[in-house]
Amino acid sequence: MLTRTHPTLPATWYYDPDQYRREMECIWWKEWLCVARTSELPDPGYYRVVRAGTQQVIITRTGQNELRAFHNTCRHRGSLLCEQATGQFQGQRIVCPYHAWT
Repeated sequence: MLTRTHPTLPATWYYDPDQYRREMECIWWKEWLCVARTSELPDPGYYRVVRAGTQQVIITRTGQNELRAFHNTCRHRGSLLCEQATGQFQGQRIVCPYHAWT
């Protein structure tokens, strides 16, 4: 049996900013993404930070045991809310390190 070789993607597709932007728009921003297993967030207050393209998102479990996602920045000053990739919020609350807003 003969094995045929197939060309890979053009080299520029691996580093071209325009190609990256197209991929983000056509794939990352239009489809659902699997970011964690529910078992990784067993109880309210546990969180995981994931990167989806250019954005960081906090996935957490609420006091009502529902999964929710939030941008990993404060709306007012853009402070990073979670610096660790995983953890548990004290008092089950996300707190801005700049303002102490919850």
